[in-house]
Amino acid sequence: MQHQKLIRLRQHFLTSSHYHIHMILPQKERMNMSVILLRLLWMAVGIVKINLYYWQQFCVR
Repeated sequence: MQHQKLIRLRQHFLTSSHYHIHMILPQKERMNMSVILLRLLWMAVGIVKINLYYWQQFCVR
């Protein structure tokens, strides 16, 4: 049950960061190297947030 929630949360972070990048960048710049790096950075931030959240939940118990 907890694991399912974690997957959903991670999916939310990935999709929200993805849409954010698509909003702030023009069409022709999307496949630029900087865009790819920015996307990876957003993914890393999302995963770190999720891991921190997970460890907090784990440590409380």
